[in-house]
Amino acid sequence: MIKVIYCKPNERAEIIETSTDYGCLCNLLGCEELETMELLIGRVIILCNGEGKLCRATPSRAIFQEDELTDFKTKRNHQFIDFIAGSFIICGLNEDGELVSLPEEQLSQYLKLYLYPEKISALDTGLLIFRLKEDTFDLITVPWADTPLYG
Repeated sequence: MIKVIYCKPNERAEIIETSTDYGCLCNLLGCEELETMELLIGRVIILCNGEGKLCRATPSRAIFQEDELTDFKTKRNHQFIDFIAGSFIICGLNEDGELVSLPEEQLSQYLKLYLYPEKISALDTGLLIFRLKEDTFDLITVPWADTPLYG
């Protein structure tokens, strides 16, 4: 069992323990095929539904190019990479390519970064990303030209 950050659409992220078994991970994420996305901070990866967008799963969180862990408001200064449709986990990766728990410090940092759900909408001019908090929200707009999807 490993400790990971677990994010679901429209819900707050949480720290959970899960098996590293492929079938168990697919079941947790509601998919048949996993996709990985390596983050630049340490040996950290995102595991998500490999067909989430094709199946029109609810968008969950936006991912930005980051060279340090920052809060959401600072993300507007970083390049948009993609968004994740459906549930996903954030975990560590060891030198042998095996999934491992994130160290406590990274668990705390990534939980803070992805804690709040996001609403992602497509407009004529680009993507609109709302980070929903208890009594307020943050907003980022990403022009289509700045997205790998359309740019």
